[in-house]
Amino acid sequence: MAQKLKTVQKAWIEHIKASNRIKKLIRGTSNIMGDYSEFLIRKLYKAEKMPNSNKSFDLKCEDGTRIQVKSRQVSIGKTDKSLNVFRSWDFDLLVVVLFWDDGSLYKVIEMKADDAKTFRTPNKHQNGFIIHTSKEFLECREANDRTAEMKKMIDEE
Repeated sequence: MAQKLKTVQKAWIEHIKASNRIKKLIRGTSNIMGDYSEFLIRKLYKAEKMPNSNKSFDLKCEDGTRIQVKSRQVSIGKTDKSLNVFRSWDFDLLVVVLFWDDGSLYKVIEMKADDAKTFRTPNKHQNGFIIHTSKEFLECREANDRTAEMKKMIDEE
């Protein structure tokens, strides 16, 4: 048990150091995955990050397009996850970024807010709506798959 405690403690310290480094590099919050996703999408869309106090959208493009970014970590065979709650639909595009368990990029999906609404289900506990990253959501005809562009951008950096 003592050896396991030391191993876990070492991994914990490494995790905190890495998290703090990422937060500093991208000027993030405590939501590392969300901050990293916004960082990637900001680069892909050449968008401006909105203040954290803005609850309706995360990024704004030069043409005024308002983007809400949601992200999740998924596993092979378990890609159907619920996204964080939506309390406002005052945005133009929903961009969903999914990562594999190892942190590598799985999928980037863009969808107009009105199309995304058709996949929402009420969540009374969280006082809003949720969307699941079901096969139907990820492969619907309204979804624009931007994964290849994102992977190319990451590889070129």
